Amino acid sequence: MSPLISIIMAVYNNERYFPKAVESVLSQGFTDFELIIVDDCSTDSTNELLKTYGDPRIRYLKNSENLGAGRSRNAGVAASNGKYIAFQDSDDEWLPQKLEKQIAEFKKSAGLGKKPVGMVYCLLLSIDLASQSQIMGGHCFNLSDDIFASLLIGPDVGTPTMLIERGAWDEIGGFSDEIHCFEDWEFSLRMAEKYSVILVNEVLLKAYVLENGINSNGPKRMDAEFFILNKYLHLFSEREVLILKLEGILRRSFHETNKYVYLKRFLETAGRVHSLGMTEALKTMFDFHSVLTDKQHNIF
Repeated sequence: MSPLISIIMAVYNNERYFPKAVESVLSQGFTDFELIIVDDCSTDSTNELLKTYGDPRIRYLKNSENLGAGRSRNAGVAASNGKYIAFQDSDDEWLPQKLEKQIAEFKKSAGLGKKPVGMVYCLLLSIDLASQSQIMGGHCFNLSDDIFASLLIGPDVGTPTMLIERGAWDEIGGFSDEIHCFEDWEFSLRMAEKYSVILVNEVLLKAYVLENGINSNGPKRMDAEFFILNKYLHLFSEREVLILKLEGILRRSFHETNKYVYLKRFLETAGRVHSLGMTEALKTMFDFHSVLTDKQHNIF
């Protein structure tokens, strides 16, 4: 008999933290699940540590080559059997009632919105292990809210917060293999275009921020932000929002170590903005670029 929920955990050389992540899944009050651990060619003791678990709900897959987090998660889903899909990061910790409360929200919200419910997510507590600072992540939306418009501005639905109905996953497809950062953001936008995305307004997991995490990688972050902006550029309905978005991406991307990638992405985006007839946004791009270059002479 198939489990109700398939939980996918992609692991790569994280022997220090992933046992806590696994234990937080196995300690869930809701127990009708399978946990599929996708080892993305780890070279540490990940495999040996997994052998210490005797829980029959755990399944282990090992990639034949390093695929990255997004493609590893897709591979885990392809091998899964559940009606719902969840993801756990190998360095995060779920609270015991996470799955139980998300399943309850699916049942509560069914049929109430204009669109079928495709995904339920939750708040998280982000903890920086270096500084021990803590930040609440997530935003409360009602069924009548346009979460898609909010997601255009920035990421708000982290991968380990998601619980996804399999039919919705199958329709919109998995995580993009065109980017290697912010795959959860791009996925959430596609989901919110066609389905209701609902929040359980409680902190149900702790997300630990590690030094040199994927989202801190400058070129990958830059590529992903420009990719997502260009994909959805035509859907920005408010001029002020688009201009703020453009300025934010340029500011974050502008750095000497990434200058050639930045210039390439800048010009690609300028061409896209021009083709859509967004004259004021195009002027804003070049004006803001000039301000940045004036502050850092000799970079370009």
